[in-house]
Amino acid sequence: MLDITREQLEKLYNKQQFMIKAIVVYCCVTLVLYVVMRIAHIYALPVLLISFILLIIITAAVRKKLIPAGHTSELVKEAYSSLQYDYYSDGALNMLFTKLGRAQNFPEKTYLTLFAAEIYMIRGEADKAIAMLGNVDRSEFVKYPTVGMSFYDDILSMYCQLGDYDSVMRAYRDGEPFIRECADRNYVLCNTAIEILIRAYTASGDPHHALELRLMKNDFQNRFKKSTSQMANQTTTPFKQFLDGIVFLDTAELYYMCGDKESAARAVDTAGPLVAKSPYYLDRANRLSAAIRGE
Repeated sequence: MLDITREQLEKLYNKQQFMIKAIVVYCCVTLVLYVVMRIAHIYALPVLLISFILLIIITAAVRKKLIPAGHTSELVKEAYSSLQYDYYSDGALNMLFTKLGRAQNFPEKTYLTLFAAEIYMIRGEADKAIAMLGNVDRSEFVKYPTVGMSFYDDILSMYCQLGDYDSVMRAYRDGEPFIRECADRNYVLCNTAIEILIRAYTASGDPHHALELRLMKNDFQNRFKKSTSQMANQTTTPFKQFLDGIVFLDTAELYYMCGDKESAARAVDTAGPLVAKSPYYLDRANRLSAAIRGE
């Protein structure tokens, strides 16, 4: 089975951070140069124009590298923005199905389908969630690797939550060549690959390695959140809090499987209030909490 080391993830993380910071530094240098030229009464328009064109080219290249295809779609951005405050109701699902009817290309259709499947899972409607994923055309994954990796992340996660470890392993084996090829391309794809591997190692009977991967991923996610919050004021939304709660709950379950009940108790106590809006996830948290305290 594929494995990913901290060194691999560190290398891709540093590369991504370098590209982001390089754009910021370039903008600052251009601005300072323009101000100096104006103070010195040097005609600055040509320099400013060339710098602006270069900035567009560099930003487009970095954006293509870092932002998955489909994420720049207005439909997908509008849907994701709406889900930040309503990720559970019938209205949220209706909004997604309406946008699905307007989707024009494969990334748009697939991301909206994944969103709908995730909402069904949050509502505890696992059969509908799995059925939604069955509508995805996997033949397009080679053209859109981030879309494909998101699909495998979702389907393994859902089967793992249901305790259907045979289906987890079948889904992993189905996608392993694709996952292996994508994992080392960039930080975003590597991060998704780790999430997939956490489910696969759990299902294969190796929760200790799954926990190692989970803690490593949590560490890098926290570092990334801290670095991006320093660059821009990022607001916390109900949906982001809910997703954080799922991570705490997943981590708690792995701690419990590995026999570290004290760490499991701390993690599940943090998860409970964050996932409280979903009876399905709250029930998972309560059952785990009861099992820990019962022992």
